[in-house]
Amino acid sequence: MKKKMLSMAAAITMAVVILTGCSAGFKRDSVIEAAKEYGMDDTRAFYQAAQITNVDTKAFYISDSKQADDIRRLLMHAGFDTAFDLKETILLSDVKAVRNDDDTSDAHTRILYMTAADAKTAKEIYDINAEWVEAHDGTSGKQKGVDYVINYVSFTTSDDREAESFYGVYIKGDTVIWIEAFTNNGPIDECTEFFCNKLGLVSPLTLRK
Repeated sequence: MKKKMLSMAAAITMAVVILTGCSAGFKRDSVIEAAKEYGMDDTRAFYQAAQITNVDTKAFYISDSKQADDIRRLLMHAGFDTAFDLKETILLSDVKAVRNDDDTSDAHTRILYMTAADAKTAKEIYDINAEWVEAHDGTSGKQKGVDYVINYVSFTTSDDREAESFYGVYIKGDTVIWIEAFTNNGPIDECTEFFCNKLGLVSPLTLRK
């Protein structure tokens, strides 16, 4: 009887470990697999992935621990003046470059997949950026264990172009995902919809009327 009880206790312990592992955060390998399936190149040049160079880009970049927070601070809209402990940031980019100095067209989607040192740090990063999105007509919710805040805006630019921008910030366990997109040069739905479907996220495009 004692042996049977010990076996049951071991089984319960194992189940808890498995469940904890599953709820720790988004799966890193799934993000990388999705990037490759979407046709993104695995680039070793951050500036290429960030599309700071003037070329079309469909690429992802995996940081080391030293770069992880610097990338977040450069590309997220809130909390850039605060340092957070991140283990890794994966930048995914689908960008159409501006062709010349006289053309003000732009179309880009950037996604950051950030693994924090712990769930507390992830929550701090999420909260400060969720507050920013909410302040810009954001909508919050929770689905399948993922908390999120998203927004969507369409408008006409000063040079009479139809434009749209949208943002999303998501948290699960020790990981935070940030989606940012802008276009005044045609639709850019594909990248956001693809990764939201793959990762089980509520797309900011659900707010489009």
